[in-house]
Amino acid sequence: MKLSKTLIFAIILFVVVNTQFLWEGELGFLTFLIDFILFVCVVVLFVLFVKKGYKLVREKVRNRRDVVELVAYIRVRGLLPVNWNRRDVVELVAIFGILCIIAVWPYGIIQRTDIESPAIMKASRRGVAGSSYALYLKEDGTFRDRQICFGVYDETGTYRISNDTIYFFSDDYQFDYAVMDSTTIRVHMKRAKDKNALSNAVYYIHND
Repeated sequence: MKLSKTLIFAIILFVVVNTQFLWEGELGFLTFLIDFILFVCVVVLFVLFVKKGYKLVREKVRNRRDVVELVAYIRVRGLLPVNWNRRDVVELVAIFGILCIIAVWPYGIIQRTDIESPAIMKASRRGVAGSSYALYLKEDGTFRDRQICFGVYDETGTYRISNDTIYFFSDDYQFDYAVMDSTTIRVHMKRAKDKNALSNAVYYIHND
């Protein structure tokens, strides 16, 4: 069965939405732009769905009698009448299903946390201009620091914990190590002038 352009568009949109975890932390500022484009695409798909559904129903249902006969036929037979274009009906159902899935899981059915090693510690902090940071220390010895500020950025690497100190190993990450207590993680910047001084960046540990 040859797919309509609308259904192909819906399938592509579904695939892009459900693969966000693969690229959203790599594109920085472009992530917000792509999110906006995806939102517009969802709106366009909804409009196309409504137009296609209205056209299909309008061709077969012209008055109240047609509506009554259609409902009665479906209730008795459990099927659409044979004179309905079943290909159009299947496509409408498929598009409606895709729209429902995107509405319930706007960031995709699969999340990055579903495929990564579980986090043994989570912490977050607020930055300037409403930016936010989330630090995840994983069971497999890796970490991820996600920054959301005019885009989405992921810093990753490995770590080692010794007593109350966390040592970070990554060429791109701005922190060398951090000192933690029961509620906070205070990070030390690589380029700090005073190597004995902690930076003002403080992550607050989540207990959940």
